[in-house]
Amino acid sequence: MESPTPHSEPEADLIAVPDRPDEMSSHAALHTIIQLIQCTQCSRPLRTPLRLPCGNTVCRECLPPCRIRTGITYPVAEGRDEEFTCPWTGTEGCIGDHCAGDCSTDVLLVKLAGVFEQLLGDATNDAPPPPGVGNLVRWRVDETRGFESAQLEQPGLKGLYSLASEGRFPCDAIDVFHETSHTLEGRADPQDLVRRQKIHDNLRAELDCQVCYTLLLDPITTACGHTFCQKCVARVLDHADLCPICRRKLGMPSIQAEPVNKTVSRLIDYFFLDQVKDRRAAVEQDETGPDYEKNLPLFVCTLAFPTMPTFLHVFEPRYRLMIRRVIENGNGKFGMVMYNRRGRLQLGHVDDAPFMQHGTLLMIERYELLPDGRSLVVATGVSRFKITDSAMLDGYYVAKTERVEDIPLAEEERLEALETSTHGEDVLPESVPSEPELDSMSTQQLLLLAREFISNQRRSGAPWLHPRVMLAYGPIPVDAARFPWWFASILPISEEEKYPILSATSVRERLKVSAKWARQLEARDWSTPGFLTSMSPSGFTAFSSLTPLSFSISISFGGSQLSIPETSPPMSHEHAQHRDTGQSDSEETHIPQVFVIGAFLAIFLAQVGVNFLHAVRNGRRRRRFLEMQFPHPLPQRDRAGIGGTGEPPNNTNPRAELGTNNDRQHVPVNAPEPGHGPGPL
Repeated sequence: MESPTPHSEPEADLIAVPDRPDEMSSHAALHTIIQLIQCTQCSRPLRTPLRLPCGNTVCRECLPPCRIRTGITYPVAEGRDEEFTCPWTGTEGCIGDHCAGDCSTDVLLVKLAGVFEQLLGDATNDAPPPPGVGNLVRWRVDETRGFESAQLEQPGLKGLYSLASEGRFPCDAIDVFHETSHTLEGRADPQDLVRRQKIHDNLRAELDCQVCYTLLLDPITTACGHTFCQKCVARVLDHADLCPICRRKLGMPSIQAEPVNKTVSRLIDYFFLDQVKDRRAAVEQDETGPDYEKNLPLFVCTLAFPTMPTFLHVFEPRYRLMIRRVIENGNGKFGMVMYNRRGRLQLGHVDDAPFMQHGTLLMIERYELLPDGRSLVVATGVSRFKITDSAMLDGYYVAKTERVEDIPLAEEERLEALETSTHGEDVLPESVPSEPELDSMSTQQLLLLAREFISNQRRSGAPWLHPRVMLAYGPIPVDAARFPWWFASILPISEEEKYPILSATSVRERLKVSAKWARQLEARDWSTPGFLTSMSPSGFTAFSSLTPLSFSISISFGGSQLSIPETSPPMSHEHAQHRDTGQSDSEETHIPQVFVIGAFLAIFLAQVGVNFLHAVRNGRRRRRFLEMQFPHPLPQRDRAGIGGTGEPPNNTNPRAELGTNNDRQHVPVNAPEPGHGPGPL
């Protein structure tokens, strides 16, 4: 390859090609169009392009060598046992190592690369280049190096594409010059104008999102290789964690942190910049509309968790109005937050609000309106949010919220490998055997620890694992991401203890909290105390049939030591500030266990006494009724006097007065006449 200086041939004019010209009559940034589809590793047009988790794209042949992964147990999926070091390590958005299972063929880029190959790679039926058009192109890769040049077999786009297919035109070339004759006055090959328009039209036909059927906006390529708008993927995840096209599990815990497909995004911005601006403006206008989730109605009641059902009996007029509006709007979504019973300090504009800052977005699955205006609602958790501002509307709160997302899977895996390797090195080989620290356990070990605790409790007949509870919330999940939500939903501890997992952004952190609960409760042998029967959510059968009489009770016992230590659970900034006030949450809720048991016994004895009084009163009423219906017979000696002695009877029974004429009219019809009734038995 030659490396002449740019002034070696004075008879030719060197025309610099701009990055994105406004007029199609110029050279039209020929090298920029070709670089849009080039692989950054081999400088050839993309062949079997693979999507990387950091948003970049390489050819399958250019993928770095893989190695076996160690110290990572979550997520459990086939093909996740190998990893490689990304070529973009150290750049923005790339953490370094990627799982080979996350790198699948980019279906959209295969089609887009095929458009370029069809229009620029086929040399058949090409018209000969016009006379006088030069076929020499020159470039350099940085300002410190000299120019390189190459002779094009064909002019314009086809020549550059052919040069790139041979790997001779760098993907990072700058200061690209094309030699052209004075007779053409710097004009490019007229056929390039036609080819550009064909590329534009063919690309537009492939760049529609398969969810909203409009031009892709912030394109995200899933692990299965399909590309959608970022907001479309978020809406899909509200209903199911499955790809809309192939129905494969998406595995995207964080949509906001998911990088866009950089190659597809560059193509769209180059060819359809005006349409992208219009699309973005329309989306921003929709997000600020009255029905968007930034004006989310809040139900201040209890804790709810994603993917878990919540059963509500709505009877307050303000919440009747709120639920009716939610149903009429058609989206069926509202927010559930718990009361700020302890007056915790919170950041932002909710410092004086009566509810906590983090909550769960619920979707109404079943709604039944009762004749008196009350309603029974079954709603399922969709996602978590953080309240940034709130206001009152017709008696209930509405809030502006921010979606709370988990960290990406790659960061989740890196966190597990870092913690297990760090704590594993600190363990002394001759140390006394004890339970391993939660930080040193793998993610799957944390899950198995909590699942084993639940299995032991079920075998011992724990009332909080009643079959009706399992029917309402489903069997024990095997998915590590879903298990903490299920465990927190059924575990009968205070909501203040459960609240920290709602703001945790890592599956591993939530599993550590669940494992800590299991260890503490197993140490107290929870299944034995009889008073825990009252804590069993006995109303789930009623809720399954949507009857209004159902409720659940949770009590935090002071002796159980269920307060969460500061080092174990994930804790938001506002929780840390609250603990700095000098008084822990557990000290505020400790109730002596003897007092609790005595209270239960007092209530039991009072109930027994009330039942006894009711029984005595009912017995008296029954005897009185029988005496009025069937009067007592006369004594034997009085009956004999009436039989024939002719002497008036000496009646000492007060009820003998009923024999007088004045009282006979009040005697029941069925009563026997005096002296004519049956004799004594």
